[in-house]
Amino acid sequence: MGENLKTETFQIIDAMYNQLHNEKRDQQILNILLKAGAALNKNVPPQIVATKTVNGFSLYILTHSNEIFGSKISQEISELTRISRVAGYQWSSTGLGDLRIQFE
Repeated sequence: MGENLKTETFQIIDAMYNQLHNEKRDQQILNILLKAGAALNKNVPPQIVATKTVNGFSLYILTHSNEIFGSKISQEISELTRISRVAGYQWSSTGLGDLRIQFE
């Protein structure tokens, strides 16, 4: 399940990056996705990558309230949220929703 989850997480992040890059979105949001891909490449568990990606988007949306991403990106964020909670993986008592959990 681990490698499949990693592949699924990468595919979601890659699709999000390509869509947002083609839409010429803010580099700050693209950097979140680049860091997510790099973390997966360094074998960070996909649940952690998914959590940090969702938290990064959440913080970005809170600080850029006029940004609208559309239904495809919203669906992909929902998929990453699902991945962050899969297989009973626990790495933090707070995890998803704690906006302090970000990529560095």
